[in-house]
Amino acid sequence: NSDIIDGPSVLGITQLYGNSTEISISAKTKPLKQFSIEMQIRKNIIDSFKKEGIDILFPSCVIIKDDGNN
Repeated sequence: NSDIIDGPSVLGITQLYGNSTEISISAKTKPLKQFSIEMQIRKNIIDSFKKEGIDILFPSCVIIKDDGNN
């Protein structure tokens, strides 16, 4: 992408949680392009994970409402 001046570079694992891992990535972009580049980098990561068979789990919640007809 011509809007990227330097990187992206993986800085490393910055947090380990019970159910997730945080990895820091840095890139230098042309002015006002940082947000679109950030979204593209995130999409590329998700696409790479899918290609490698790595599932990304998202928290979910099921709400059961008793309407009194049961």
